Amino acid sequence: RRQRQMCIRDRNNCVFLGRIAEVMNISEEFNTKVLRFKMSIDKYRKNKSGQKIRDRNFLFFEAWDSGAQTIYDHCELGDSLVVNCTARSGNGKVTFRVNEFKIVNNLQTSADEEY
Repeated sequence: RRQRQMCIRDRNNCVFLGRIAEVMNISEEFNTKVLRFKMSIDKYRKNKSGQKIRDRNFLFFEAWDSGAQTIYDHCELGDSLVVNCTARSGNGKVTFRVNEFKIVNNLQTSADEEY
């Protein structure tokens, strides 16, 4: 039974690799720093003729406390970030709350020159 509870709790776990898509602003709420930011997440697929197509989605994230400050201090528009997060919905919008992250600015992809 304990194993089943862990499985259910882990269902709301998301991992994304993307780029900071707008200038970030840090603020303070409830005496804690919060950073709300948007990332572009690319997905590649092939169409019926075999041509590679990029689908770009923009997702909204929030980081709190020391994570918020670290991202704000070390990232800027266009930087790459891997985030492990949980989804939260409210006001008709889904926001992903950052649990862990890794800055991967040196990551080279075929889409770098297209960004």
